[in-house]
Amino acid sequence: MNRMIKTKIVKILPFVLSMFISCFCFGQQKWEEYIQQLSEESQDEAQVENLYEDLTYLSQHPVNLNALTPEKLQGLPFLSETQLEKLNQYLARYGPLKSIYELRLVPDLDAETIELLLPFVYVGEPEKRIRNISLGEVLKYGKNEGFVRFDKCLNKKAGYADISEEELTKNPNKRYVGEPFYALFRYNFRYRDKISFGITAEKDAGEPFWTDRHKGFDYYSIHFLLKDFGRLKTFVLGDYRVNFGQGLILNTDFSMGKSSQVINIEKRNSTIKRHFSANETDYFRGAAASMRFGKATASLFYSRKKIDATVDTCTQSILSIKKDGLHRTQSEMEKKGAGMLQVFGTSLNVSFGHFTGGVNFLRYDFDKTVNPDEKPYNRFYFRGKNNMDASIDYRYKIPGFTIFGETAICRNDAPATINGIILEPASYCRFSVLYRYYDKQYHAFFARAFSEGSGTQNESGVYMGWDFIPVAKWKLAAYADFFRFPWLRYGVDTPSEGFDGLVQLDYTLNRKAGMFLRYRYRNKEENVSSRYLDNTFHTHPVEDVFTHRWRYRVTYSAIFSLNGKTTVDYNLYHPAGAETGSKGFLVSQEIEWAPKKIPVSVDLMVARFRTDDYDSRVYAYEKNVLYAFYVPFFYGNGFQTVFNLRYAPEKNIVVYFRFAQTRYFDRDIIGSGLETIDGNTKNDISCLVKWRF
Repeated sequence: MNRMIKTKIVKILPFVLSMFISCFCFGQQKWEEYIQQLSEESQDEAQVENLYEDLTYLSQHPVNLNALTPEKLQGLPFLSETQLEKLNQYLARYGPLKSIYELRLVPDLDAETIELLLPFVYVGEPEKRIRNISLGEVLKYGKNEGFVRFDKCLNKKAGYADISEEELTKNPNKRYVGEPFYALFRYNFRYRDKISFGITAEKDAGEPFWTDRHKGFDYYSIHFLLKDFGRLKTFVLGDYRVNFGQGLILNTDFSMGKSSQVINIEKRNSTIKRHFSANETDYFRGAAASMRFGKATASLFYSRKKIDATVDTCTQSILSIKKDGLHRTQSEMEKKGAGMLQVFGTSLNVSFGHFTGGVNFLRYDFDKTVNPDEKPYNRFYFRGKNNMDASIDYRYKIPGFTIFGETAICRNDAPATINGIILEPASYCRFSVLYRYYDKQYHAFFARAFSEGSGTQNESGVYMGWDFIPVAKWKLAAYADFFRFPWLRYGVDTPSEGFDGLVQLDYTLNRKAGMFLRYRYRNKEENVSSRYLDNTFHTHPVEDVFTHRWRYRVTYSAIFSLNGKTTVDYNLYHPAGAETGSKGFLVSQEIEWAPKKIPVSVDLMVARFRTDDYDSRVYAYEKNVLYAFYVPFFYGNGFQTVFNLRYAPEKNIVVYFRFAQTRYFDRDIIGSGLETIDGNTKNDISCLVKWRF
């Protein structure tokens, strides 16, 4: 009995101690919480990673507010168009800022938005305008930055087990073909915001780095970018990302979704930007340019690159397109670069006073016919070798009122449209409404627009958002989204509909303390697992499924350079007609020690989780090394500890180290397939070294 008590004390002691320490301290970057929320909503993890890398880069290279141009902060998704305009108007009227605290005087910038904005800006001397740029000046004042990253799971996974050559010949996919570590190299040269040159090289764990099969990294990316040279707005050679309008025909960048920033539902104007990420799918490879002609902007791009695909060896048709970028087994290696995709696109945007409009066109050609195996749910998926999409987008804005949208059509004449209104009658009260309709036969391979589903097809819906600041330091935000799927979807055997709603209350005491309480409710028709229903069911009937999610978080900061964050999550998953549902909770505590006088900072996070099953899983953002984004979900019964160290031995060198351990109390095997680990504990390490010169 005493031994059992001691075991339990050992399990909970780190958590109790961290909770005690947190009583004296706390803070996580607010924008990281925002990204976590987006990642839980998005069904495309790669696009959230793109956004995270972009914001991380901007936080490492903040913008001088006294050298601000309207485009420099457009990449911040939480900053509305109105807030950006008010910031520019304030700077034009009152001149250079003297202190960062002047942001409180800018109309429409509430405390929460300022907190989100602070990591990306600073107040410096106004920059002098340079008329002529010489090669010597570029080389002299340009900045070089590079880093290398190494990740490894310390446990041996089934995919790296020693097996005989005879067994490997019979089943070549029973073992990974590469080494059990992740490696990333990145180099970037930058001259102000005008010139950028970069190289990225990466291999995932299990992919070969230096074997008989392959020498070097698995993935390479390179870009050369010019910005703001006379009429030339942007020029990119190499790898890049593009978005047109609201994303109905083209968006390889991030798309705004549902979050506590309930008003920010509008996609920014058409842009071309470099691709500098390890994301191996959402980018183009070729050349792109954008030119200014008075009040008009014309964009043009061409891309040709290989894609991963499953190819039918008999018909030489593409059965499916692989987007995870993993090439670890013989089967995955065979899919690497099995297809070729050629893309051409153009866009023309014109501004007249309060109105901005654009016409967009896109054509893409596969080298093989795309012909997935027909299932009831994919009956209206794209089939063929090429497709064309065209759209018209618009935006009309006057003080307190914005209307925007895009309407598109594809080659088979199927339509798609998205239209929204944002009302801002006062700085403390704002409303938004958005309607979308995506025909079940609408085909747009590169579309990424506001949606409930995983694609821009087979969906209609109405979204309404509202935020209100009743008194200083308090903010209430809520949204309601009613959606319908006219045809079947994967995992749903009938046309379906649903509702998604969120309410969040924020309290910001000051920059060092705050809290929020969030409740999210979702009612969605899905195929329900038979374990929730009577044994007479032999199939998975479609039923209403109710999901409730609560999150409470408090952040505070006090003495000894200690910062922290306490989070409590509770989820409930309950199918209609089921006697019982599935529930789960997670309680986590993060403590950060970041002294200003020594070049070391330490971060410790401990979490206790327990869920009935996978359906009640809980998502939790996990701090990692620089540029590494990770929001795992937890289910079962366990405990996690994450330790992060940042050390800067010199001004231009920074070392990041991370150790994470997850221990389960309800299993002796972790994972499945080639990722299986024998035991109840998983240990991971990451290391990154960054240098500037």
